[in-house]
Amino acid sequence: MGTLRTIILLALIVLLLAIGRAYSVSSTSQTDVQAEEEQQHIAQLSHHCYLRWQEYDWTMGEHGLPAKNNIAFTDGIKRICQVRAELFFEGYEVSPLIDPDSQHMIFPIVFMPDEQELKAVIRQNLPPLTVI
Repeated sequence: MGTLRTIILLALIVLLLAIGRAYSVSSTSQTDVQAEEEQQHIAQLSHHCYLRWQEYDWTMGEHGLPAKNNIAFTDGIKRICQVRAELFFEGYEVSPLIDPDSQHMIFPIVFMPDEQELKAVIRQNLPPLTVI
């Protein structure tokens, strides 16, 4: 009799979990799904930007150390890629990728730790958004 109760109890738990999951899936709005998809696209584009940047032979300092070997620099590049991808999806006329010849523009901002401040600086050099 104890085994039967255990089986029934487990069956009820599985049923309740299935109902709960179905409810949570159906309660997700279309806007939430679209926002999640956009965040996935931004993350993919940002990652692609970073991987592409790693192919560049940028150097730092008098000794010409590879920039991709400097953790603080690579973290800054990741932030820049993230911000550029976000701005691209917001509709700004900005390439989501870093141009190989843009060292002179990247070096002054690469160590900025705040993404919002970084976004504001990048936005200053972009044409304003146009209403479509």
